[in-house]
Amino acid sequence: MRIWTFQSIDVWEKLKEDKIVTCDAKLAFYLKDEDYSFLQQYNWIRDKMINKIGDSSYKSNIYPIWVWYIYEGQHKKPDLRHSAHGPSGEQMACIELEIPDEKVLLSDFELWHYVLNNWYIGNSTNEEELDAECEWLDSLSKEERQDLIEKSWDKIFNIKECLNNEIYSSGEYIQGTFWELRLNEVKRVQIFKAR
Repeated sequence: MRIWTFQSIDVWEKLKEDKIVTCDAKLAFYLKDEDYSFLQQYNWIRDKMINKIGDSSYKSNIYPIWVWYIYEGQHKKPDLRHSAHGPSGEQMACIELEIPDEKVLLSDFELWHYVLNNWYIGNSTNEEELDAECEWLDSLSKEERQDLIEKSWDKIFNIKECLNNEIYSSGEYIQGTFWELRLNEVKRVQIFKAR
């Protein structure tokens, strides 16, 4: 599987030196920031990775590395002129990799935001259905509701059936997670300045 990841120059240099790099949870902003932590959601995706692709063979208790598989509806390298590929003005490395399919868990980028926000991914196709679904969810106990919300998140992995209606949109951007960057899987690297 051909995939692309954006990493800091420091990570690229470390990869060249060590040959294998994993996510350093101590440096991951979204895992440690008290006001903006996604630790629960990252633990959830990590558990899904263990169940679907197995645990890391290199280290245990690590967090995923994120990649792009489909960008703007196509299997292609993301456009480096777009923003959000790294902190604005910083030199970044776009690393193109070829990794065995069974080592990558693919998910829908747009629907991943439902996981990040602890939202329910329902079956609504319009506002009226969504209102009824919300009423139904609100009628449940807090525990039942949370259980259903988390079960609904599995829909992010259904990348073959795109959702495109008034409520949901998916399939245009497919991301992936995997455990470790390996230098021997790197096919190309492009250094660029993030916008």
